[in-house]
Amino acid sequence: MESVSGEEDSVVRYRPDADLLSVVTITDPKAAQKIAKGYADHQAKWADDLKEEEEKAKQLEEKVEQAEARADRFDLGERCWRLRW
Repeated sequence: MESVSGEEDSVVRYRPDADLLSVVTITDPKAAQKIAKGYADHQAKWADDLKEEEEKAKQLEEKVEQAEARADRFDLGERCWRLRW
């Protein structure tokens, strides 16, 4: 396993290539290297996808906060209106 620290917390990522390829006997080093590269490519892609999804989530959270603030103002306005009557 590999510890990656970047933002707030450190994240431990599972590296199947490092774990598995370190304990098995490799008969074809080129094939093993190709598999390890495939794992690394997928991990890099998933890291990029994670960044994009986190950004989308943050934008949605901001929209929710704005909607909640609008709803609070509406509730306050409705209460004031009812007190007038």
